[in-house]
Amino acid sequence: MRHVTMFSAALIIIISSFVGFVIEDTWLALRRGYIDNRNVNLPFLFGYGLAVMGFYLLLGLPGGDGDVLYCIKAALLVSVGEILLGKTVEYTCGIRYWDYSSIPLHITRYTSVPTSLGFGIIITEYMENVLPAILMLAEQFESYRTTLMALGIVLILELDCASSFHYFHTKKEPYLKWKRDLPFLQHPISQNYTG
Repeated sequence: MRHVTMFSAALIIIISSFVGFVIEDTWLALRRGYIDNRNVNLPFLFGYGLAVMGFYLLLGLPGGDGDVLYCIKAALLVSVGEILLGKTVEYTCGIRYWDYSSIPLHITRYTSVPTSLGFGIIITEYMENVLPAILMLAEQFESYRTTLMALGIVLILELDCASSFHYFHTKKEPYLKWKRDLPFLQHPISQNYTG
């Protein structure tokens, strides 16, 4: 088991949740020509923070097994996680959270070989280059006050995520609070993509 303090875990979750939001909106901008709130009120996707924390606890940091093996393990975990989350949301909330059916080599509508490998590469790079910096930051700033503050922020992110899923469950639709078209990024490929 890796040594993780409450503060370092909270910091990993907070920073990774924000990075996840940025990654998702960047993907959306490139593929569809717009950005949106990604079904949450705050610019943090809590699931990404939890996923990175899980990767760290399960796989540690890249290096021991080599980056290629780490990337493959990460891609497999992403595939399983996407299928489980997608099917759970579909079953409990009655909506399709996302749909990769139009992507070649899709495995169900919730995952595909290209997206899983892409996330595997991103996760490997993130775990190798960003997570050690987060852990060093946590060592430098950990105190009783910073821990309480970080745990409070995590609680806020958790409540934001829960409210989003409550909306899914009651309204049977995604939570679209805002959307900004980016006309300079719109192209014919983005118009046909449904993921």
